Amino acid sequence: MKKLFLTLISILLFSNLYAQSPTLEESNRVKDVVINFLQWYKKNEAKLESVPILTGFNEDYTKKTDSVVKVDDRALGIYLNNLKKSNYLSSNFIGTIKSVYDSVGVSLKRKPLTNYFGPIPELEADLIFGFEPDETLNFINKIEFINIVIIAHKALVRFRILKHDHRIVALTKVENDWLIDYIGFDTDYYSLQGKRK
Repeated sequence: MKKLFLTLISILLFSNLYAQSPTLEESNRVKDVVINFLQWYKKNEAKLESVPILTGFNEDYTKKTDSVVKVDDRALGIYLNNLKKSNYLSSNFIGTIKSVYDSVGVSLKRKPLTNYFGPIPELEADLIFGFEPDETLNFINKIEFINIVIIAHKALVRFRILKHDHRIVALTKVENDWLIDYIGFDTDYYSLQGKRK
């Protein structure tokens, strides 16, 4: 994840020097992938995790006796396969999600959580959209693309929705299709806002 983040920063820093001016067609293809994925995710979100990935935690204030939180590897496989079926995500993107759950699974084996109520460490927010996925998913029609940089088979997209949700999406072109490698907050935008206050 750190490697991908450093790559993204490098692309942003050197984009003015080495970036190819993307053709209108290629820019539109990249935009379409971003929008189509957001729409696909919104439509399929409830069906993606058909079997709970995490089991054994208390979903309400009623304690379950002798419950131990754990990652269900079979359910994780189903979830990742459902994401893959979108045909918008790269194997890197799916691998990153898998590695987070694998890390959580290892942590839970080392230090089991029993009779637990609350967010699971490392999984406090949606792994794809963060704490408020609805701020992105409910306003897809308000998306405004700020910048698209294409270098060889890599693309970096900056967009915002209603001036409050600023995102960066990194994509890789694989066999003539653009696939999403990363979706995250535009930390440069948010850090600049913090400095202005």
